[in-house]
Amino acid sequence: MLCQIEKTDISERLKNIRHVLLDMDGTIYCGNRLFETTIPFFEILAKLDISYSFLTNNSSKSVEDYVNKLLAMGVHVEKTQMYTSTLFASEYLKRNYSGVKKLFVLGTESMKLELCKTGFDIVTSNPDAVIAGYDTELTYEKLCKAAYWINEGAFFISSHPDRFCPTNQPEFIAIDCGCITEFLERLTGKNALVLGKPSPDMLRYALDRYGVAPHESAMAGDRYNTDIKMAVDAGALSIYISARQSEEVSPPDITVPNLLKFGQMLKNVRKGIEQ
Repeated sequence: MLCQIEKTDISERLKNIRHVLLDMDGTIYCGNRLFETTIPFFEILAKLDISYSFLTNNSSKSVEDYVNKLLAMGVHVEKTQMYTSTLFASEYLKRNYSGVKKLFVLGTESMKLELCKTGFDIVTSNPDAVIAGYDTELTYEKLCKAAYWINEGAFFISSHPDRFCPTNQPEFIAIDCGCITEFLERLTGKNALVLGKPSPDMLRYALDRYGVAPHESAMAGDRYNTDIKMAVDAGALSIYISARQSEEVSPPDITVPNLLKFGQMLKNVRKGIEQ
């Protein structure tokens, strides 16, 4: 089994981990199937007193949707442990674009509800901004209206860059936010502010909620261009969940085939501290 450690100071960095950030689809489950290594990994974290939370680019579901999905899989999780690209977009706008209040949302009803809960007005005309998400309820009319308001000068925001979403559904490609964003950019000639992973701010904002610094955290995920790049740029330990080592110029700190292998590394390092 592949277990690649690229840097000599990895053991020291592992000793300092206080919090683990986790991608979801492709890392702890695929579609509706929980990986068998997920629960044992959480058990190791609990024994080591290491907290964890979930970071997902998938803006089609609300925090409550995700909590219910994980509970149905047998994973106990609190709402405070969930950080989606929708929540990040909301927080990013409040911190950096305080004048944006009214949003036209090219997204699901769950996404709209999440943005409404965080204080934004969801409108169908004269928006301050258009925000595109992973819209599994996409209609031609919604797409046309989004294009119109962007063309009229509304600030254009994309919740994340992913072009497809992992799925175990047969004969199906789940077209994601990145494709919708690129379509609207080409149509209107306006570039979107693209948020979500790999923005290092998403990791930093998530850690702010726990009072943890990036160098005290690890980010585990199965996508180099989002999960791993975000971790590297933010200064967190990067854990690449893959059966094959990365061929990128800047490799991940650690490459393992599953989360349990990473958990065993943490356990072995902590044993060394106790001894």
